[in-house]
Amino acid sequence: MLEETVAYWVQRAGVGTLEIEDRPVACDGEVELKTLVTGISPGTERLVGLGHVPIECWESMRCAHMAGSFAFPLKYGYSLVGQDERGRRFFVMHPHQSRVSVRSQDLIAIPESIPNQRAALFPALETAQNAIWDASLEPVEQVAVVGGGLIALAVAFLLRGLYGHPITLIEVNDARREYLRSIPWIEACSPASFKSAPPDKVFHCSASSQGLQWCVDNSAFEATIVELSWYGAQSVTVNLGAAFHHGRKALLSSQVSHIARPVRDTIDRQTRSEHVLKHLQHSMLDQLLQPIYGLDALPELMASVYQKRDQFLAPVVVY
Repeated sequence: MLEETVAYWVQRAGVGTLEIEDRPVACDGEVELKTLVTGISPGTERLVGLGHVPIECWESMRCAHMAGSFAFPLKYGYSLVGQDERGRRFFVMHPHQSRVSVRSQDLIAIPESIPNQRAALFPALETAQNAIWDASLEPVEQVAVVGGGLIALAVAFLLRGLYGHPITLIEVNDARREYLRSIPWIEACSPASFKSAPPDKVFHCSASSQGLQWCVDNSAFEATIVELSWYGAQSVTVNLGAAFHHGRKALLSSQVSHIARPVRDTIDRQTRSEHVLKHLQHSMLDQLLQPIYGLDALPELMASVYQKRDQFLAPVVVY
């Protein structure tokens, strides 16, 4: 038996539409959800929507329930909050779609204390938590975050909880820094105005050669640079001939699909999810949830994301 649903498809680079399509109703072992909200990850969904996924990464970049291909058309996304027929709410990795049928083991139950829109931040906080575990932080270490996007702010939020004070965030764009002034868990500054001690651990999230170079040149002796940026098909150029080797610095890739190596023997995916749900209890995170659009406006919202027309943090689509 088939039922209709509305889904967002990227038809060609930078252009998406809402499409009515048939989907099978839930069968044994599956749960049918009515979508409440979906979240947008501006950095990743911009690169995907512009066709900047390298061919050699097409298989590894496939997300759960994705349809089509990275050559377009494509249905892509990974932050959906839905409700079953009994009124229970769940998070699931799924593209933007009004009704879905998914395996019960893919669902993460959402506590009543977490609002729908905040629950859409689950992937960002999961990525941030994994990166902090990757960094193997010591309490006395100096830390900094480079870049002013969603993942950077999620990392800084968790670091604020660990260190007890706002975290230095380096952002090169003047308008972006002004936009971030209302975020209480960071102290945003330009690269030129950074006056703190050289950080021992730097979380790089700017997805730019310039940002990575700042991390190499301004971090402490034997610092670790945790690279969270995903560059897609973009090439990265960095000078390693000066501070990098002499300073015995380490460049560490962090990516959420695998549990961070330092905790892999003691933390599994379920435990990591439990950590994320605890983080989502904090109402301060609601400041990241902007803008908020209805489903009908999703194609125009995504066009703004592709073209970087606005200072988006964590756009949310309400169904």
